[in-house]
Amino acid sequence: MISREWPLVLFTLLGQSAAGLAFFYLLPLYSPAARAALPQLRALRLGAALGILLLAAAAAVVSLGHLGRMPRAPRSLANLGTSWLSREIAALVLFLIAAAALAFGELRDVEASIRAALAGLTTTAGGIFVYTMARLYMLKTVPEWNTAATPAAFFSSAAVLGAVLASVVLRTGHPRFRTQLPVVALTVMGLVYLEMFLFTPRFGLLARKEASPAFKPDPRLPSIFAVRMLLFALAILVWGISILKPEAAGPAAWAALALLLGSEILGRRLFYSIPRNL
Repeated sequence: MISREWPLVLFTLLGQSAAGLAFFYLLPLYSPAARAALPQLRALRLGAALGILLLAAAAAVVSLGHLGRMPRAPRSLANLGTSWLSREIAALVLFLIAAAALAFGELRDVEASIRAALAGLTTTAGGIFVYTMARLYMLKTVPEWNTAATPAAFFSSAAVLGAVLASVVLRTGHPRFRTQLPVVALTVMGLVYLEMFLFTPRFGLLARKEASPAFKPDPRLPSIFAVRMLLFALAILVWGISILKPEAAGPAAWAALALLLGSEILGRRLFYSIPRNL
């Protein structure tokens, strides 16, 4: 992977993790079913808002690495009407503002309905951010990116990263989350694995595989795809063990998360290699 792609890898991992957390972390904490446990969940809600804010802020800082010169960064918002890059940055700013407002609301213990509305706004802003991030890559000049598989892959990554991260944290935070969220995360992992197997550009069973004769595809990419799928499968297996054996839940869950992150990094290696190997 060439060096200029690492900021993009970190940006997408951090941004998608933040958006995924907003869905799988905030919704259970602010659901009507959780209202009976509001006092016990206050620390978890504040931690959720701060965690999402920190991940989104880290993504914003990393994004400066691929915007060019620092003084030009404000200009990235100048073309909202025509540029998906401008829309992506605007969506990230909205996401940051919503998460910051939610964290402030929790710190000040404002009215519960206001905090719930801010949680909904943060979740919605996270979804918009992931969508704009995906649309930025749907280029006519890169046919394998210019399909529904691209937003599906971005939202799948956000879902699986968010579900696993939320489960790792929340399963030790309150009894109500110790069984439900890990099973939800396992289901999400299985669905995302199927999406990868079927629709990963060039390598998925149902993905378009033709390539331009002007370029010779990198012969290492099929092996990278195989390793990615293997790591993800191992993550599912280890996560299942963490559910079946509560005494090993903590170490197994963190091991599964590490395997998942390794698989996601390899996935981005494949994704960013496509324009150079069509």
